[in-house]
Amino acid sequence: MNRLWRAQLLGVARYELRMFWRGPTLAVLLLMILMLTAAMALIVGVSRDNEMIQTAMPSWVSDQIGSLVAGASWAAVCLVLVFFLPVFAADLIPKDRQLGIQDLLDSTPLPGSAYLGGKLLGLWAGVLLGLAVILGPVVLLFRFAFGEFNPRFLFETWAVGAVALVILNGGLGVLLPFALTTRRQAVTVTIIVLVVSFFFGSGNPIGTYFSAVRAPLIMYFMAQLVPDNPSLITVFTRWDIGVCLLAGLAELVVLGGLAQLGLRWQRYRM
Repeated sequence: MNRLWRAQLLGVARYELRMFWRGPTLAVLLLMILMLTAAMALIVGVSRDNEMIQTAMPSWVSDQIGSLVAGASWAAVCLVLVFFLPVFAADLIPKDRQLGIQDLLDSTPLPGSAYLGGKLLGLWAGVLLGLAVILGPVVLLFRFAFGEFNPRFLFETWAVGAVALVILNGGLGVLLPFALTTRRQAVTVTIIVLVVSFFFGSGNPIGTYFSAVRAPLIMYFMAQLVPDNPSLITVFTRWDIGVCLLAGLAELVVLGGLAQLGLRWQRYRM
């Protein structure tokens, strides 16, 4: 990695990070997480007072509230990061083409790898910083709703699960529509891929691991809602999470390679 390429990469990343923080996209994503987290806190609180649930799952009324809180928060986080983040990120490259920025960049010595890498780094950094900012309010929300609880499970869930979803599904949203020319096309294609993944990605092991829904990752952490008997929710193990993460990274590598070839072909035709 030479110094010029690194400077170009970081320059694009800083630009995308600033634009992401100044625009409404990140604020909408974070607000959705906070609102859904508040709703899940209410559901957990009501469920803990249900006599049938108290009998069937005593952990819901035990000192394992930290695990329950992590599971409830995870439900809100994964919903936003799996289904909304890719859609919001889908226009990062087509937007440059639609506004004529891509033509300007093609006239500079900026390599396609630095351009794509900067787009990805800017998105990842923006979302992860946003999640770090709202983690404090989420902890305060659950502390207000349930009193004292151990936030360790909450931190672990966000540090592993949320970071993985930001990288995989955020990267998917950026790279998937790389060949499209308008923002509407990019958003439409991304939505179609997510819908197909949701309905047809769980029919076989390969579909489960490569699906954009990331079922092994989501369900593994969701099992914290029933810490006494997690098999009620999922059969996925840490091995399944590892395969899911490797499959997602392979998707990004393939899409990134195709996107870089597409940018080179575009410059070649000019």
